[in-house]
Parts: sequence; C-alpha cells; structure tokens
Amino acid sequence: MSKFDRELARALTNRLPNRLDYVVSYRIEGAVELREITTGHDRVVIIIDCETDAKTIAPILDAIVRFIKREDYFRLSDYSVFLWRDETFSLLSPLRVSASRLGRHFEKIDVYDNVSGSWENFKEIYKPHKNAGQAILITTARKVAQLGEMRTIGANNLLLLYPKDDESENKGTIAGVPCIAY
Repeated sequence: MSKFDRELARALTNRLPNRLDYVVSYRIEGAVELREITTGHDRVVIIIDCETDAKTIAPILDAIVRFIKREDYFRLSDYSVFLWRDETFSLLSPLRVSASRLGRHFEKIDVYDNVSGSWENFKEIYKPHKNAGQAILITTARKVAQLGEMRTIGANNLLLLYPKDDESENKGTIAGVPCIAY
C-alpha cells in the first residue's frame, strides 16, 4: 500500500460516524447491550474539478475505487459523482451509485481542461452537499494553493485530493480542510 493509500484510508476512516446500537455483550454471555459503534456513511459525494486532466487524476480515482471496494464501511455507502465546471456542479452518475459500479462512472468523464470556478463560488454551490456523510473533492495543486489564502470554506465533511506538482508542497490541512497530495 502506498503512502497516498495509507493517508487516504486514515483521513476517511477517522471521519466515520458513530451511532448507538444493540450489540452482543462481551462481558455477559447471551446478553445484549446498548453501545456506540462505528458505521459507514449513508451517502458519499465525489466532486471532480474539470480544471484537472485525465492523465493526472487517473491514479487518484483508481486509489479511491480500490479503497472503497476494500473497506467494509465504505462498500455499503451510496455514491454521487459530480463535475465542477462552469461554476456549477453537474451530476455525472445517477444520484445513488453503489461502490461496485463507481469505477465505470469515472470512465465516462470527458470534459477535462475546462474552467471550474472560484472558491467563493464553490462555497455557494456546495451548501446542499454539507449534509452528505463525506465529500471528496479532486482538484489541482493551484486550487489548493488558492484555498490557502482563504480562512475557511465552511465544509466540515470535505476532503481534498490533488496531484502534487513540482512547486507544491504536501500540506496537511488548509482552511480547516484536510488535503492529501498524490
């Protein structure tokens, strides 16, 4: 497993929700008890910035699909794939896609090297997705550097993935958003 895969797994599993549920007691044989357990997200949103190109983000998409198919908490979630272009999010896949069919929807992307928009624009169009369990934005190193100039974008459930270029340095958290470079 590469360093990127380990960082991706750590960032996503640290953000899993907990809920109360009845589980078999390990102290008393045959009894159940109410305990807080970790569960998977109901819905995960993946947003792909159209300023990227297919060649540079293909390894990131492959790593996401590998991780999702391997981890039990993420295999049962529903996924929505959006493209961030022309200052809007356009739906790429049906609203809810299973983890097993997610890779096929990534292959349909053919609108790279377009203008996506600014971070101020992103804050506005992202508001409906704040209620999703987890959101993953795949963007460029230049956009990550621009985000560093802002204080916050108000997205607690967002994770940024970007291809690292020669000038960019690997940043941990920018404007309250975890960032992982490939």
